[in-house]
Amino acid sequence: MKGIKLFKNARLKGQKELVSILVEDGITKKISADIPYEKSTVCEEVDLNGQLVIPPYVDPHLHLDYVFTANLGEENGSGTLFEGIRRWSESKGNMSVEQMKDRIYNGIKKEMLHGIQAIRTHIDVTDPTFTGLKAALEVRDEVKDFLDLQIVAFPQEGMYAYKGGDELVEEGLKMGADCVGAIPHFELKLTFA
Repeated sequence: MKGIKLFKNARLKGQKELVSILVEDGITKKISADIPYEKSTVCEEVDLNGQLVIPPYVDPHLHLDYVFTANLGEENGSGTLFEGIRRWSESKGNMSVEQMKDRIYNGIKKEMLHGIQAIRTHIDVTDPTFTGLKAALEVRDEVKDFLDLQIVAFPQEGMYAYKGGDELVEEGLKMGADCVGAIPHFELKLTFA
């Protein structure tokens, strides 16, 4: 959001009095009952008519590489998580980066329509082509002005249960993922003597 906007008659949580919010280039500069300004300096004035203004929501756990994949392979007949994961494993190598980006963008749009402005998405790195990660990294850069997108290098098939999974996770971090996720119930059981 470039320019200056003055949002008038905004209601803040827990406050009875309405306030004005001055925003410049997408950054809140001042919140006050009265914000003096010269009318010529304000690009746009928006009357919120007492509507509630709150910080945006955060979705801390999403899999944007999986969104809208139900029609890519065989149907998840049981409707269970484990069959869904198996179906994903069978179909994940059949997409291009552009196809993945389109689906990620569609997922982000739906999230933002519900007030989400920060997403932490798990991206499967047990795909040696890194299609999902490449797509998510490109999207993160493209949406950085209006969405905080954090990327988790996620070993969907296991970091150690999947041959070379640990190396793929490390490569995902080198490529730009923000942190590492895990799926402990997919890992081999280790016994300690």
